[in-house]
Amino acid sequence: MSKGFPSCRGKSANSLNERRNRLSEAIQKATNPELAKQALDELINSATSGLDAFGEKSEIMQQVDGLIRTIEASRDNAQTQAKTEPAWRDRVNYWKAKGEIFRELRQRLLGEADKAKLSLVKLTKQRKLIEDMIAGENVEKAQKEMEGALDDLKAMGKALDDAVNDAQQQEKSVPVY
Repeated sequence: MSKGFPSCRGKSANSLNERRNRLSEAIQKATNPELAKQALDELINSATSGLDAFGEKSEIMQQVDGLIRTIEASRDNAQTQAKTEPAWRDRVNYWKAKGEIFRELRQRLLGEADKAKLSLVKLTKQRKLIEDMIAGENVEKAQKEMEGALDDLKAMGKALDDAVNDAQQQEKSVPVY
């Protein structure tokens, strides 16, 4: 038959089927507002869980407090030793510096957790707007897939027209007996 027809049948049909699947998925996302809510719920729940892990009374902060107490005990021990052995003075300074570093880091962690909590509160307050924005993004994706499907259909139509034209040209060139 024609040179254009087999390639048109395989490539264009496969491309069109893939496009149909992507378009269907995009439309399902665009028409299901629950997906936007679910995505936002997952984000809020994940952020809440992460922030709770760094709260003032959290397990990790209790561990940090325990480490600070251990550092302070080491400093106190070094101070006791330094009274009779001057070589321990450097150890006193070392433990003092470590205590300061960990207290500062603890405060910075708590401060950042508080800032993140404020952002989470803002996000929660603007939930409806954010859900609408997510839904809008899904509609945009559906539009792009529809435009792509239109382009694929045009390409397939052109390939089919070319195949028909090739067949007609071959028919004309066949001698009639």
